Amino acid sequence: MAHILIVDDEPAVRNVLEQILLPCGHTILSTGYGIIALKKLSETPFDLIITDIVMPDMSGIKLISEARTLYPKIKILAISGGGPHYNSETCVTVAREYGADNAMTKPILREKLIDMVDELLAKPSL
Repeated sequence: MAHILIVDDEPAVRNVLEQILLPCGHTILSTGYGIIALKKLSETPFDLIITDIVMPDMSGIKLISEARTLYPKIKILAISGGGPHYNSETCVTVAREYGADNAMTKPILREKLIDMVDELLAKPSL
């Protein structure tokens, strides 16, 4: 199956995403920091990044932009529950504009996440 990098500053969210995707046969690496995610991307090939948008060290938008520039074939799924200045719908719209292949709002629904991940992984890389 796929090698997935999960980036979210909330440990509980990372844990839930892992528990949803591991039974599907995916290999998961997760971190709470965008800067560590970029380092991991330079060390290991990933098929998919799942990233939060609102994070303290580096926004998911910046991570998406950097990843899209450095690794144009990687699939990117943005997730957001919003933040103090933006609602979740605005965040996911902006994420798509910056290169996310797809986006969804929190709370994450198990079946919707699995379907979205399967759909993204099935698409050929450009």
